Amino acid sequence: MNKILIIDDDENIQRSLVNLFKTKNYSPKVAGTAKESLEKLKKYNYDVVFLDIHLPDKDGLTCLKEIKEMDEYIPVVILTAYGDVRQAVKAMKLGAFDYLTKPISNEELILSVERALKEKSIQKELYYLRQKTTALDEKIVYESDIMKKLVDDAVKIAKTNYTVLITGETGVGKEILANIIHKNSNRKDKVFVVIDCFALPEKLFESELFGY
Repeated sequence: MNKILIIDDDENIQRSLVNLFKTKNYSPKVAGTAKESLEKLKKYNYDVVFLDIHLPDKDGLTCLKEIKEMDEYIPVVILTAYGDVRQAVKAMKLGAFDYLTKPISNEELILSVERALKEKSIQKELYYLRQKTTALDEKIVYESDIMKKLVDDAVKIAKTNYTVLITGETGVGKEILANIIHKNSNRKDKVFVVIDCFALPEKLFESELFGY
């Protein structure tokens, strides 16, 4: 069950949001001050945060900055009673996921949660993939001049848009070499996708790789 932290000192808004999110099978918790919210975020992992821009003990944007310093991946939705373009821009620059002006419809709130959860899922997947490719980099161990030339050639070819075919027996490091090319290419910020061709049925091979 996804956990939501509601940071707002207005008890009516707290109750309203808690009741709404419970009907959608979320697990909502509340905090009335910035201090209380930061303490809860240190103790528990939340999936989405709803943050009022005006808090009794601290400015909401300052609280936003502190939350993002604790967890840069957690989506924070700013709530405010006053629509201010400059404030909205500043909030987005500080890492806010969304900026909603009160009164807010239930549909808008639920949509914001769904979008935030989807974004967090994507960020977690990208983080996992980056960790995986970094781990692949750390496995490269060689001493011979032939391997040095091979790695050097891989780095050189990575700067081009040529299609590369890497051949070799099982276990020689073809995937690692492919990763070297990817990490040194102009597409290094994109996802590195590994496909096991032996696992693809012959009739689906071409469509899986090149589309219908």
